Amino acid sequence: DCSRFNKFLDWLDAIPSAQSFNVDHATQFSDYLILKLKISNRSRNNTINTISTLFNFLKSRKIILENPFEALTKLPTEAKKHTAFTKQQADLLKAEIIKAKDHQLLLFISFIYYCALRPRTELLTLKIEDIQSGIIKIKAQHAKNRTTEFVKIPKPLVDILDHYKIFDFPQSFYLFGKKDQPQPEPLFENSLYQRHQRFLKKCKLENKHLDTYSWKHTGVIALWQATKDIELIRTHCRHKDLGTSIKYLRDLGLFADNQKLDQFPE
Repeated sequence: DCSRFNKFLDWLDAIPSAQSFNVDHATQFSDYLILKLKISNRSRNNTINTISTLFNFLKSRKIILENPFEALTKLPTEAKKHTAFTKQQADLLKAEIIKAKDHQLLLFISFIYYCALRPRTELLTLKIEDIQSGIIKIKAQHAKNRTTEFVKIPKPLVDILDHYKIFDFPQSFYLFGKKDQPQPEPLFENSLYQRHQRFLKKCKLENKHLDTYSWKHTGVIALWQATKDIELIRTHCRHKDLGTSIKYLRDLGLFADNQKLDQFPE
């Protein structure tokens, strides 16, 4: 989010105040992102959404009457697919990370795999105080649905946290900080992603739609195959309804109705 705000601040010099900022200015900033910075439609949409959040805050404080960014429409984007790891790919990548003794990256992907967390907005903003009694608290400002959410931690991850003695650190520390351990300041958001990308390249797994987010899909597939419990998938992934969970499984090549379909009479 900081990089998106910086784009806005770099462009903002000529605008005197928030009150004078209007839809024309918002449109000019959108054009600047596409024509000058030449970022993708997806990045443009994400940047506009981030700045719009700021203006909604100003609106809530009665500093401005309207949010000019609400008038902008999203630009079309292609669906961005993250492929799940096969068991062979996951085992290979995990072995290389362990061999390199990158324990922080291993913990990072373990959280994504076991708890279906979004790597950047949810996981990198996590503090030790947000992990209590086997439950992770996702604060509203970081959660996808903008409401406070809770995720149960599976036992294998509880054991990993105990192994790394995470709870010996101050509660106010970010779980992922510099020096490969919890710190008062969070780790730079692209740091672990870039380290993961280097391991993908080392294992010759680049350019296969694989990244840190792929561990979320891999974990959900493993959980579904082990339980065939669609309601568990819904609550674990924090989906609003079963329809969303069913569509998510289908997008992963899984089908929630396989058990009943297998009962099809001859």
